[in-house]
Amino acid sequence: MKLIGRKFRKKKHIKYISAMLTDMHIEIINTCVISARIGWTEETTQKVVHLANLTRKYERRIRILKY
Repeated sequence: MKLIGRKFRKKKHIKYISAMLTDMHIEIINTCVISARIGWTEETTQKVVHLANLTRKYERRIRILKY
């Protein structure tokens, strides 16, 4: 019975992380488009770098969870 609960929790976690990754990808694209029109600042550059690092982290986590 516990194994079924673990698999369900794992699937739910993978779905949550995938949704979060999709949101981050969209946020990176929106930030780049807005910055291309207005101009890049140090703050927007840091935001994009931060989101890129989080994307790498969570993509790695999804790869590990799929095993």
